[in-house]
Amino acid sequence: MEEQFKKMPRGLVPTPEEALKAARVYVPRISEEIPSCFLQWPIRMSYWGNNEYGDCVSAEEAFAKVAAPGYYFIPDCTVVGWAKRHGFLNGATCLSVLSDMQKEGIDFSMTTLYNGDFSIVDYKDCTVLKNAIYNCGPVKLGIGSGMMNPVGEPAKGQVTPGKSGWVLYNYPQGVKCDHCISVCGYGFLDNLISEFKRHEVVVKKSSDMPNGMWYAVFTWNSIGIIDEQSLLNMTYEAWARFPVTRVVTLPRASGFKLKNDGGFVVDIHAIYHSTAPNNPYENEVANKQNFPIAKTKTMIFVEKCVSPNIQLGDIVQLKVWVKWGKDNISPLSFVYDPEVLRFQVRHKTILLNIWGHVKADM
Repeated sequence: MEEQFKKMPRGLVPTPEEALKAARVYVPRISEEIPSCFLQWPIRMSYWGNNEYGDCVSAEEAFAKVAAPGYYFIPDCTVVGWAKRHGFLNGATCLSVLSDMQKEGIDFSMTTLYNGDFSIVDYKDCTVLKNAIYNCGPVKLGIGSGMMNPVGEPAKGQVTPGKSGWVLYNYPQGVKCDHCISVCGYGFLDNLISEFKRHEVVVKKSSDMPNGMWYAVFTWNSIGIIDEQSLLNMTYEAWARFPVTRVVTLPRASGFKLKNDGGFVVDIHAIYHSTAPNNPYENEVANKQNFPIAKTKTMIFVEKCVSPNIQLGDIVQLKVWVKWGKDNISPLSFVYDPEVLRFQVRHKTILLNIWGHVKADM
């Protein structure tokens, strides 16, 4: 297991100090009394690519979506594809992933899942951190993970990727910030162990484990517990989302119609991918009908998206290829449906403005 652990990827890039200082600060929500013990447990777990890639920051987003109300399990291939397209596959800051999840979301089935507003949490204040976990959902942490794997001093216990119920305590300070995890629960030791047991996960208690507050933490397809002082020692930044998941139903389209209002020759590209876990694919195809300013062209998906053949329910994005200029990808995704009207898009060198349906024969 130790050798397996050494190979587990990380991938967190610390958020710059100036960005941390400029971030909105989490203000504890006033609600009913916060329970002394609380645990959010996902309906299903996975590595979400973090056993092969350094996409821990994106994998944490997938965990939060399946552990918070709504309980959306996003397939691994979808998370890995999203991280790859956004440049997060082998390194990302918490802030960059949070921002892109809020602005663009991640396509899931016939919907897009977005983050709500996010704010930085004063994790050194136990009351504030518990308030954020209970009222907002899993809290995203940037940590130093270099001492998670050794057995024995200075840290005791060991994370076991793929197997929940591990224990970690006596964690030292000063370990390099390199990994993103999610804290999804808290409670005094015996109470938290009882909560794990409700989910049929056994946490072994030893006599030298410290008293006081403990936290439930997700990483590498597993959930374990960490004592409060260890969590403080390893953590460099903490972020809350509210809500964790905001759901938007995607519009449907059978093709794109593009009017070139920019200053360069352009072409329509379609980026499409499957949402079926058992048949993942992704491709980008060109219309191959370059056209100048003030002209309009149409791309019918079924005619161009043939390797592999586009299927009902696939997710499609418009990319405008610009000769001698900057390409543009629309942040809005569509569900492919051959029975609906196409979308018309007006292109400018910098701005893409999706402005509505047009008749299929226009």
